[in-house]
Amino acid sequence: METLWFIIYMIVAVLVSILIPFAQFMYETDDEKSITSRLLTALFYEVCLFIVIGIAFFISYAYLRYAYIPFTLVTGTTFSSSTDLINIDSILG
Repeated sequence: METLWFIIYMIVAVLVSILIPFAQFMYETDDEKSITSRLLTALFYEVCLFIVIGIAFFISYAYLRYAYIPFTLVTGTTFSSSTDLINIDSILG
């Protein structure tokens, strides 16, 4: 079952990152050009998109890879037996 979900996630990733933008770029090209010219134009835009996204990811990783998340460490004792627990029936009456 885990393999099935992994395959589904990979299909979604390919659709979102490659096929849908390519289809959009192909749709936006000039209809009067040949199909080869339209495919090459859409492929050029797709490569440009990957370059821009790659640069954005590189800059984000280079400068924002560490995050300071403040936290408070809380220590305490654990319950040693079931008698230490509060009986909910005595509270509710």
